[in-house]
Amino acid sequence: MLKGNIGFVAPLDETVEDVFIPQEGINEAMNGDIVDVYVSRRNGRTYGTVEKISERRHSEVTGLIDLRRREYVLVTKQATYPIKLQIDKKRFRDEIISPGFYATAEILEFPTAYAAGVGRLVNIIGKAGDPAVEIEAAKASWGIGAEFPKDVIKEAKHIPDRITPDDLNDRLDLRNLKIFTIDPTDARDFDDALSIRTVNQKGAVVYEIGVHISDVSHYVKAGSILDREAYKRGTSVYLPGKVIPMLPEKLSNGVCSLVEGADRLAISVLIELDRNFVPVRHKFARTVILSRRRFTYEEADEILSSGSGDFAEELGLFKKIAEKRFAERLARGAVDLELPEDKPILDLEGRVIDMHQIERTWSHRLVEEMMLLANELTARAMKERGIFRVHEDPAPEKIVEFRRLSSFLGGPSKGSVQTIIEFFRGKPYQRLIEFSALRSMQEARYSANNLGHYGLALSAYTHFTSPIRRYPDLIVHRILMGERVGSLNEVARHSSMKEREAMEAEREALQIRYLEYAAKKLGETAKGFVDYIAKDGLYIQLESGPRGFLPSNELGTEKFFYDKRSAALVGARSGRTIRIGMELETIISSVDISSRRLYLSPVEKSVNKIQGIMKRRNKNEFRKIHHRRRRR
Repeated sequence: MLKGNIGFVAPLDETVEDVFIPQEGINEAMNGDIVDVYVSRRNGRTYGTVEKISERRHSEVTGLIDLRRREYVLVTKQATYPIKLQIDKKRFRDEIISPGFYATAEILEFPTAYAAGVGRLVNIIGKAGDPAVEIEAAKASWGIGAEFPKDVIKEAKHIPDRITPDDLNDRLDLRNLKIFTIDPTDARDFDDALSIRTVNQKGAVVYEIGVHISDVSHYVKAGSILDREAYKRGTSVYLPGKVIPMLPEKLSNGVCSLVEGADRLAISVLIELDRNFVPVRHKFARTVILSRRRFTYEEADEILSSGSGDFAEELGLFKKIAEKRFAERLARGAVDLELPEDKPILDLEGRVIDMHQIERTWSHRLVEEMMLLANELTARAMKERGIFRVHEDPAPEKIVEFRRLSSFLGGPSKGSVQTIIEFFRGKPYQRLIEFSALRSMQEARYSANNLGHYGLALSAYTHFTSPIRRYPDLIVHRILMGERVGSLNEVARHSSMKEREAMEAEREALQIRYLEYAAKKLGETAKGFVDYIAKDGLYIQLESGPRGFLPSNELGTEKFFYDKRSAALVGARSGRTIRIGMELETIISSVDISSRRLYLSPVEKSVNKIQGIMKRRNKNEFRKIHHRRRRR
């Protein structure tokens, strides 16, 4: 994966860590290519050099049009070299082709170190800087496509809208249970539902939890057109205000969605717990269910708070079980982060009008704990052959660095990651510590080998609960039900790659929305803490969500220099020191959506600067109005 001028290669042998590729070692490789890499060590660090490209994975690229030596080229994040554009002037005669516009091109010749590649222009996306255009370009550059091919839609159309009598053969009928769903207000696909009931067994009270998951495998058969498209996509992608589903709407929002009041096919795990809420036995079954109630998180929280309302008894029981399981999870060393999640609020035209911070409440936690339990039991049931969700231990040097930061901020210098997180809970440095903890850990991924899950402190874990939106879950369902599956290594590797691409696209789209919102706040104050110190300035994590950059030359009249030993900026004259974690009040001075940068200034220096910006803006607005009047 390319990130700016550097790259990382994920080895096909999953026992080998990702290899860092410096700019000079990328050569002609592009994002997603299968490559042979020569690995060497210099100064105690591993470096890679791409020696051979075994397989090209993309035939199209997206980037910015530029004019070089009177030729239009496409500069793209998917490759380190530009691509010359062949333009059909008849086809594009009515569209603007100019530097600063995003476009997509079909690759005719791949770029090399000696010659630019050649590509045929296929689409003009729009002018850089427009948030909607930037998001479309980000989607395209990460290979995220919204439209389903015609043959996929055709196959989906042949799926019945309702359950047929034949569908019920060999299924356990659970439609008599009190089953319900809990999801966000704007959710459109519902792939998990819950039930709980008290059972008297030989005079002893036990509880039976049901975690009911949409039986997508009943409709999406292995090797079908739908299956091949789902594998290709790997996952649904969640962008602000828009979902790009893994499966067509006929399935994702229709027959596979566990909507209220409709019979649906499911794969259920029925878990028996003793009176102390300890799981004692469980079983998996193909079932038919009926969701009696669709709750939003807010509705479930209101019932949990008041103790009255639909399914109040069931929700109360689930909360007690979730509290116990959450405490046990922390006790065994699991990591629990409370990083805020921001959600852009869009108007009808798709523009950001506000940013809403999602609060993690007990309705979220009880669903989370039940899904974790179902996934854990599923991983155990697969034993040796399956797709596992693995999270390997952090590199020792990362943990040393994390503990050093904790000690510097007045926290413990020893202990587990969660111990340090708990020390800072509710204190000023909580967000900094949680961000640092997240960065110190490796990314979770899929694997055909059970390598355990560090973050959850589990010896075995998988993904079972979201087959509508994650391909590995669909494979896990097939394995559970005894179906034959192909190469699990390839499925795991491909699914991990598609998940990374989806996450990058989601992060980039969210960053664009942050910046769009920040552009409305020019001249306003913004509090935050110093998240990272570079030689030329400070990166500040703002309370409202985005990360901003404050250049060191904005800090005052004196010159600041970078002290490598203490990782701090120090004033040459005053000795004033700025370190990681320090809280600062700044002013949003400028926003550049194209470069994904938010620039900040200190409050004390910014008043005159911002007044100048606002004066120029007001003058420009007056000129526009005056010009319109003259045209009338």
